Amino acid sequence: NDTQYSPSASGCWEFDGADDLINCGDMEMDGWTALTVEAWYKAGEDTTTERRMLSKDQLGVQGAWFLRKKDEDLEWYFNDGSWKYAIYSSYSEDLNWHHIVGTLLNGTSTLYLDGVEVASVGSVGALDDADNEKVVIGADSDIASPEEEWLGQIANVQIYNRGLSELEVLHNYNALKGRFS
Repeated sequence: NDTQYSPSASGCWEFDGADDLINCGDMEMDGWTALTVEAWYKAGEDTTTERRMLSKDQLGVQGAWFLRKKDEDLEWYFNDGSWKYAIYSSYSEDLNWHHIVGTLLNGTSTLYLDGVEVASVGSVGALDDADNEKVVIGADSDIASPEEEWLGQIANVQIYNRGLSELEVLHNYNALKGRFS
């Protein structure tokens, strides 16, 4: 299967939930002290429990991270030697566009949905890039045998080598919400 780009649907990639992914290559994070991962997504009608939007992961390796939908939760996972996660459990799936952001700033990992903080966890340690894993849109980072493939659309992916503030996250949401409504 090939991931499809749809300029008519707000300029997004369309994923069918079966072996579709975009391999963005290895992103070196050595020396980073903060991180932001951001995207717009629209979930498809789905009964599968786990679907990843963005990943740079290898199980149990420091520096790994991912954003995903699992059952009725949205999750931002980060590994600083052990997994830390911010989980939004009050998420109600719909077929609308949403803005999702995961940040790591000043030792806190925070998840935002549509410009609003929905979950956070403190005591997050340093970034490291020992895994040399690929950044992947629409699945986990195992390119040869992907799992948790996304079903739906993903657009406007951004990765920053700094943690965006709450005000910057809200600004980014407001700047593009008209395009995705």
